[in-house]
Amino acid sequence: NFEGIFTTINTGTCASAAVDIFLAGNRRFATPSVDFMIHKVVLIVPNNCIMTISEMQGYLKKMIDETAQTFKYIERRCGLTCETLLEKTANSVEWHFDEKTALEYNIISDVIKEIMPTKRKKR
Repeated sequence: NFEGIFTTINTGTCASAAVDIFLAGNRRFATPSVDFMIHKVVLIVPNNCIMTISEMQGYLKKMIDETAQTFKYIERRCGLTCETLLEKTANSVEWHFDEKTALEYNIISDVIKEIMPTKRKKR
């Protein structure tokens, strides 16, 4: 559970698990021309992997449970439902989208032009 009271800002690329972390911000912004990426859920099994049926079932159950938790987290934090995520990744391994789509799905609250550096007080 990443939720907290802080601001997240995407100024370039926010991909994969970084999107989950980005969504933890209670205020979320992006600069123009950014790239967000969410990928299709895939099962990768190493070559020559030997598992019993029971081990394979346990592994798959764990992956399904973790994926469901991630989808529920994303849905709670913005306007992306499980159905939308599956639809957007149906024909491609990765779904890339820009700040306009991020606004549409409430992934970000606003597009900002630039980030102003904070001034430090001299001692």
